[in-house]
Amino acid sequence: MNSLGLIFDIIGVLILFTMDLKMIGLDADAIPMTKDPVKVKKEKIKACIGLGFILFGFTFQFLSNFICK
Repeated sequence: MNSLGLIFDIIGVLILFTMDLKMIGLDADAIPMTKDPVKVKKEKIKACIGLGFILFGFTFQFLSNFICK
């Protein structure tokens, strides 16, 4: 179960790593590179999915400490 959580964490980090943070204005000194709301919405959805994978993986790793003793 711990390994499954780690796999989910890695997938989430890879999704976030492939994001274009400048596109949605999350970079520290970024001016949003596009005004296209469709592209911005896609990147925000990608961010939510990546964070969801990380939280899901963390939950699996946390629960493995109590279930798999």
